[in-house]
Amino acid sequence: MPVDPDAWHAAFSGDSLLATHGATGGLTAYTTAGEQLYQAFTGQNVGVAATFGSRAFIAPNRGLIRVIDVRSGRIIGARRDVPRVLHPDFTWW
Repeated sequence: MPVDPDAWHAAFSGDSLLATHGATGGLTAYTTAGEQLYQAFTGQNVGVAATFGSRAFIAPNRGLIRVIDVRSGRIIGARRDVPRVLHPDFTWW
């Protein structure tokens, strides 16, 4: 059974699945059991650029990359680019 049939892209970060929606925009986070945690960036065309532990780097169509806490969806920072982290848990998308 699909968790989110409208998702254009999905990425794991920590214990969460992050799904982005190209047609309607936004990001939705799910537990590994498929329960929705939250929605963020509603109506915005965003993508998951990278993940590291409980953080995800969300790239909008324009502007700064947002760093979010994956568990809450709260924006905890903004950067011009994705950091270059040499760690096995760091994933580029």
